[in-house]
Amino acid sequence: SSRAFARELLNKLRFNRKNKGEGNARPRLTKGKVAPPLSVPANIPRPPYADSGVAPPFSEVPEVHNAEGIERMRAASKLAAKVLDYAGTLVKAGVTTHSIDVAVHQMIIDNGAY
Repeated sequence: SSRAFARELLNKLRFNRKNKGEGNARPRLTKGKVAPPLSVPANIPRPPYADSGVAPPFSEVPEVHNAEGIERMRAASKLAAKVLDYAGTLVKAGVTTHSIDVAVHQMIIDNGAY
């Protein structure tokens, strides 16, 4: 059945698991170092949760934006798309996720965003 096939496929692809008997066993990952947070210049506005780490409460009421809010959302979306495209160009064998994070962070900062 398709469910059994999906289960078998997931078992073969499970993160950090060696594929037995297929000749392509990968070594287990080892814990790396977590880099300190990257800095954000003081001139870039920060959301209220940036320092506390506490997310704002979720509201079930839709938020209706005015023209300025809509334009700001468009600008943020365009920047997000550019950043995502840029990050994709950095993904190559041997490139660390940290170096990608630093490059993407710098692009966002260069665009005056957080």
